[in-house]
Amino acid sequence: MEINVPTPLGDAVAAVWRARALDDRGLQEPGAQDGFRRALAADLGRAYTDWTDAVRAALAAPPHAVVVRDRGPGRAAALLAALAVALGEMMNPYRDLVPGSPVLQEIVPKGPSSPDRVWLWHTDSANWPEPNDLSALACLRAAPVGGATQVLSLATLRAHPAWRADLLAPLWEAEVEWPVDSFLGGGTFRARAITADRLRFRRELLAGRGSGAFQRAVDGFAAASDAAAPDVSALLRPGDVLVFDNRRAMHRAGPVRDPQRRRRLLRTKIRQRPGRWRHL
Repeated sequence: MEINVPTPLGDAVAAVWRARALDDRGLQEPGAQDGFRRALAADLGRAYTDWTDAVRAALAAPPHAVVVRDRGPGRAAALLAALAVALGEMMNPYRDLVPGSPVLQEIVPKGPSSPDRVWLWHTDSANWPEPNDLSALACLRAAPVGGATQVLSLATLRAHPAWRADLLAPLWEAEVEWPVDSFLGGGTFRARAITADRLRFRRELLAGRGSGAFQRAVDGFAAASDAAAPDVSALLRPGDVLVFDNRRAMHRAGPVRDPQRRRRLLRTKIRQRPGRWRHL
């Protein structure tokens, strides 16, 4: 689904952003995100509420992803933050461990050998004990050719002919030991890959863990994901924002030709707070 940003709304969001002199560091100060949300609601009123409610409604239904299109220049960070504070709270679990760690993280081009494995289907923060609920990307600069972010919902995957419930059952029946991100102190925790509330999937983190049946389930899940067509292939232009539900959908980087590595994205990870973030 796509939702456009009306020019007056985009201009108003950017004006509030500039007036509060916000940047990544400012957004991490106590109360700053809530203050930004309140300022937007006060200055923009129903226009802001209706826009963010439309995004929220789109995320609630499969494929749990929405592209927000904006034609205004230079306000991608403002729009990304304005959506994020309406949907929840921008997360930064590294703040006390890694000084300067951002809530608005710049994503630079990566090759196919990247340790982040951006070319494979995955969910964000799978090896965090408390992963983010939503993820959002804003385009600062597009690649010359390609560079779409692809999204695949668990609902779509379950309906695909390649889905084999008998083979994949260990993913929701058995807990597995996950290695905790080293930035969060290392160690391990136990969780199922699929629950009623959340999908966690990073194939490389699950390799060699659990029983033989669990490993066959991991391989089968990856094969079914590769066989399914993406629900969304979002080719973002400068200023556009993609938001998806990290609990119900996976994502990956699509084909790109960017020899000079010009493509630049901003990403934020969002924890939802049900009932707290309504504006009016």
